[in-house]
Amino acid sequence: MKLRKREEKRRATELAMWRYNESISQREQDEAWDILQRLKRKQRYEDLRAKRCQDEEIWTTIQHLKRKDRYEDLCVKRRQDYARSHAYQIETLTRNLEYHLDLRRSLLKDPKNRFLTWLCGGSSCDTSPSITGPTTSEEFSSLAKT
Repeated sequence: MKLRKREEKRRATELAMWRYNESISQREQDEAWDILQRLKRKQRYEDLRAKRCQDEEIWTTIQHLKRKDRYEDLCVKRRQDYARSHAYQIETLTRNLEYHLDLRRSLLKDPKNRFLTWLCGGSSCDTSPSITGPTTSEEFSSLAKT
């Protein structure tokens, strides 16, 4: 009987030890599971944050390119407007010079012909007689006399 009690006591002790070890391993498993879940959550958060940063960079780059395109379009438009305005001024002045011969004579008496240089927009001037008037010194002198 003592043997039986000892055996039962030993089995109860083993069972208690096994249960204790099981509960410890279960606790360890639960802790490991919690750590794993926390790491997964952290990784998801970092992935979302990285994606948001990447999306923000892409959006910023697109906005920058749009602004650059608008600026370039504006520069082109300004150049076109200036060229159009300059062409209109030349056309108007040429028309006025054709109809007001006295004004034309006085302007063309300038020996350096600064007016025609300005009218053509610089030193490389197209000197066709229909637009700029006389080009040779003989034509200038004949106009100045009349």
